[in-house]
Amino acid sequence: MTLSSQDASTYQSAAPPPADALLFNFQPGFRWLMLGGAILFFGFMAFGLALPITDPAHTSLAIMILCVAVLGSFGALALQAFTIALDTVAVNSDGLWYLRRKGGTTFIAWSEVGSVSARDVAQRLVVTDLTGNKRIKLEYQLENFEKLRAFVLEHSAAARLRTPSTTIFHRNWVNRGLLLVGFVTTLFFTWLCIRQGQPKPAPIFLGFAVLAFVGLMREPARVEITNEAIVVRYLGWSRTISFDSITNIEFVDLHDRGNVRPTVIIGRLSGKPLKLGGYREGSIALNDVLSSAWRASRAGQGPPTAPMAPSEPAQPSPSLLTTFHGETGATLVLPVGLGFLLAPGFVYWELSRVPGGSHNAVSELIFTILWAGTCIYLLSIIPRRLTISRESFTVEYYHRRRVVPFASISNIELIEFRNRNGTPVKIVRVQRDNDATLRLAGFKEDAPTLYASLRDAWQRSRGNRLAAATEKRG
Repeated sequence: MTLSSQDASTYQSAAPPPADALLFNFQPGFRWLMLGGAILFFGFMAFGLALPITDPAHTSLAIMILCVAVLGSFGALALQAFTIALDTVAVNSDGLWYLRRKGGTTFIAWSEVGSVSARDVAQRLVVTDLTGNKRIKLEYQLENFEKLRAFVLEHSAAARLRTPSTTIFHRNWVNRGLLLVGFVTTLFFTWLCIRQGQPKPAPIFLGFAVLAFVGLMREPARVEITNEAIVVRYLGWSRTISFDSITNIEFVDLHDRGNVRPTVIIGRLSGKPLKLGGYREGSIALNDVLSSAWRASRAGQGPPTAPMAPSEPAQPSPSLLTTFHGETGATLVLPVGLGFLLAPGFVYWELSRVPGGSHNAVSELIFTILWAGTCIYLLSIIPRRLTISRESFTVEYYHRRRVVPFASISNIELIEFRNRNGTPVKIVRVQRDNDATLRLAGFKEDAPTLYASLRDAWQRSRGNRLAAATEKRG
């Protein structure tokens, strides 16, 4: 969300958004994650700088410089992300605002939008005006980004029609680069094992090399869109999908470990849906061109001859509950995993006490403590039970509990997104008055039931407070 130096005059003179504008912020958890990452990276960098002082005899200058450069770069990126996460984006029917926390506003009216491009690798959407001097970057990590993007695309349709479209889309280098590096590296280790007279590990490295090569063969290189079909070209082979065999084209976000992967999912009459994403020209341009070509190919065709699926019966409203239980899998797997992680540390510690045993007890203990801390953190965020009372609800974790009064809640939403496999996932999001957000998932009972129960109790609590306030004034 950074602005170029050419935006300075407009950046300072733009008026703030009106009261009817929709505001989009980063989640507080993302801000603290970036701040914690910056502190961690800079801390390790300081530790690297102190090594020549604490242990000059065993310190390599080249390794120290490399560590300082890498850790310092990551720390600077995390700090920059933290400062960006303090800013706000606003939209309404007039245009798009970018509000900096330190003051200053940039505004682009919808009639002034020149282009809208998705930079999926950088995880942002870039809106540029007709002159090219003003630019606003919308990060995918913004809360309710799907809603923001849909609003922007709806009001910038005319600008996207003016943008010259392409029919060839090239896959980004990230996945193929990693697979290629893995293939070459494992082949090198296979050759090295044979050359050094140690052939036993060679089949393992060769197996990883085969897996990397298969991944390269299945990784699409580019997509070509013609008037009648979509051609997906891979390494050494291609796949052609005619528009007649396509039943639907859907633009969705797949969530993977905190990253958002905008993906075009193509439904087909036979076979699994085809997922296309991660192209240099951007997911929005790919969706626009694909949808336009598919609709054009269907122009003039009559209604489908296949019988329409019967409409599903209306689903009954979920029954309201007051107690929700954590999933059994998380309850069992995490403590068992914690035990397996703690056990090696104690074994290494005991071995270090035996004459001739391990002499790296300190490093082993530090490693074990780090992993144990990770597991304890996971245990602290996996819910065991949620209980709804008259004026609040309580979430019980493994070694802590959290009480959320209904009076501190501004909204409760049921949101749906897709995971990395494209499967729809529903969670409940509780928005509090202090801009904090609590996401509830991982219960045996389904998310719609949790949402209905929480919202009913919240509305009844709000009604009781209003009635009490009215009676008191009377």
